[in-house]
Amino acid sequence: MTIDPIGYEGGINLYSYVRNNPSRYVDLRGENPGDDDDVVTISTKAYKTEAEYKVAVSPIEVLIFAPYYLDLQSAFGHVAYVIDGAVYTWQLHGWQKYERKEKYFEENSYRSANGYVIDMGAQKNIQIKDLVKHGYDNKGYWELPVLGQYRLRQNNCGEAFSRAINQMGGFKWEAGMSPSDHENYIINNLAPLYKVTVNHYPKKE
Repeated sequence: MTIDPIGYEGGINLYSYVRNNPSRYVDLRGENPGDDDDVVTISTKAYKTEAEYKVAVSPIEVLIFAPYYLDLQSAFGHVAYVIDGAVYTWQLHGWQKYERKEKYFEENSYRSANGYVIDMGAQKNIQIKDLVKHGYDNKGYWELPVLGQYRLRQNNCGEAFSRAINQMGGFKWEAGMSPSDHENYIINNLAPLYKVTVNHYPKKE
């Protein structure tokens, strides 16, 4: 269970943001207590089918691609995210979504990747996926001048994940910004706490 992401700014009751029922509800942004659009039940009753529920609470998969030195943008590797079966990737032309994971890997078969599936439990799975999807919003969680533009050091492909980690209760991003830094953070900081499984995606020879 997680206390209000905005802390005491929302009042002295740190669980009012989820209607005093943190085992059933999660306020994805910690901003609108009592608003049905932001407080989402994780009870199976909130979903039309069991399959829909399983997708909603499924864990994020963080893809860490190996460096590809023939492309400047990929010279340090790349980070992308599998959320509910779709792949989200932040590149020079902005935030892209691939509805099919297979399609994304077809276009990136020239480099290998490790996929870290991080199962944090139903509530946190929902929360971190939402935070990552909104990681580059101009009017989202982080009001920064570089939002909406790709920057190698300030707003790169891995920023959505590191920002999401900083928004999760009890976490603090204390790593660099390269894909290898993200991989090390997952291995050293998240794997000891949660169930983390690794999928290996070899490049096509």
